[in-house]
Amino acid sequence: SGGALGKIIMLDSPPHRAPKLAQRLTNYARMVANPNWETLKPRLRFLLGLEDKITEPGITETQKTFFHAYKNYVWAPIDVDISLVIAKDSKRGPWMGNLENEWKSVTSGEVEVNYIEGEHATIFEQPYVTGLGNAVQVFLDDLERDE
Repeated sequence: SGGALGKIIMLDSPPHRAPKLAQRLTNYARMVANPNWETLKPRLRFLLGLEDKITEPGITETQKTFFHAYKNYVWAPIDVDISLVIAKDSKRGPWMGNLENEWKSVTSGEVEVNYIEGEHATIFEQPYVTGLGNAVQVFLDDLERDE
């Protein structure tokens, strides 16, 4: 009804422009077993600030526009509580950091963490989608109770 958001739900992902995320990705890419830095996809090189333009073959103008907007978006802290759903079994590389801390860095509100079974890629599939559905229902019930 035009009011401010009081709470949002995020599913097993970091805020994409969280502080230091790009630097961690850069450092990780430099230390992987095959450290050929030049072979990174041009779009990733662009997003990390290593290239001024995207030269990747086959990339559409819409994708270029998205990558430019993404790269230039300036995160400002948001004043909202966050319900963060994390897949317990997800394999997170060192570039990911701690999801709870990453979300705390972009909000002045509270961050509530709910762990569910499954990996990032399987939480929308059986049998894990039931746990995801339960977490979303708890979030919706909390919203209704807070009104």
